[in-house]
Amino acid sequence: MPMDSVRQGYSYHFLYLHVVREALEFAHRQLGLAEEADSPNLRAEAYLNLARAHERLGGLERALAYARHSLYNECDQCRTAGHVHLTVGSVYLELAGFCKALEAFQHAHKIAQGIQDPALELQVTTRDTCSLHLRHETVHYIAACVCLCWDVTVLTALGP
Repeated sequence: MPMDSVRQGYSYHFLYLHVVREALEFAHRQLGLAEEADSPNLRAEAYLNLARAHERLGGLERALAYARHSLYNECDQCRTAGHVHLTVGSVYLELAGFCKALEAFQHAHKIAQGIQDPALELQVTTRDTCSLHLRHETVHYIAACVCLCWDVTVLTALGP
């Protein structure tokens, strides 16, 4: 029975990867259409979709690069820019860049409040809270490691 659940887990994983790769393909098509239309807003959305897809595939540096392209093509106080900052925050969380993640979430929150978008504000608040919790847990983990190293150092210095 456990082997069936493992197979099912692999099936879901491969299905997820297939869906994300399709999203990546559609985002590239969207970018082509945006270029044809010479529309900065459509280009910004296409780059945001590329950033999200690469984030989900684990291409975090690429996700950040596409997010920067999106911001270059979009106004600073637009809904797309808010979602871009939300994506940037998520990527920095994955990279353990907690300060940069928090900055990105705060920027997204400021945009959400400025354009009065409660859905975006809720997404930001949820991820921001998560980042603070992760940061708090990381600080405790590092403190525990430092204490452990200090204990080993003291015990070694004291000798047998």
